[in-house]
Amino acid sequence: MSSHGESDVFVMKLGAETGNVVWARGLGGSIGEDGPRVATTRDGDVLVTFDLVGTMELGPDVLQSRGGTDLVVVRLTSDGTPMRARLLGDAADQHVNGLAVDAAGTTILTGLLQGVMDTTSGPLQSPSGVSSFLMKLPP
Repeated sequence: MSSHGESDVFVMKLGAETGNVVWARGLGGSIGEDGPRVATTRDGDVLVTFDLVGTMELGPDVLQSRGGTDLVVVRLTSDGTPMRARLLGDAADQHVNGLAVDAAGTTILTGLLQGVMDTTSGPLQSPSGVSSFLMKLPP
């Protein structure tokens, strides 16, 4: 595994019995990533979220930060294959602080927001300066 830029995020699954590497995947872009958070679903999928600056390729998808630092949410299958990735942000900065998955498979994010961030239920806008957010994304 090699870096795609200044710094990258990596996710690794280890065998329960042996501790050997089952799979590993690097996630990163042209500049740098920060603040990785990882959670698993009941069916064994892996969710990874982190802050992205620059461009990141994940399979056929190309994600481009929209100016500042944006959030990326990546879903991997239990064998490490990318299922989908989503970019959340605008020209201002957004940062992820927490990630969880509830019993229904809903992704829950916490973080800091400047500007406007598109969500599944419409735009989320910071009233002024930097604001905290709590967001649910459907499975």
